[in-house]
Amino acid sequence: MVLTMPAAKHLEMLERHNQTLQRVLSKQRNLFRELKNSLDMMKALSGILTICSSCEKVLDSNKIWKPLDVYIRENTNVRFSHGICPECQRKLYPPDS
Repeated sequence: MVLTMPAAKHLEMLERHNQTLQRVLSKQRNLFRELKNSLDMMKALSGILTICSSCEKVLDSNKIWKPLDVYIRENTNVRFSHGICPECQRKLYPPDS
């Protein structure tokens, strides 16, 4: 089968459109995946959180009391570093009087 020049150009154009469509669909899938991950994280961070008035542990969905930092670390992408606020620093390490 011999393709005439216009038919060959038409096939070439269709192939370029197909490649463009494939790139757009790939980007769309990636954006959808990112959106789903963001929504999942928002769900993890929404709602009412039961926290102990005394020790400030949090009651998780399995009815297990966990320290607040553990709960947040297990349910979000947040990671903690430790420091000391000025008020606690004054209490723990009072200046020499």
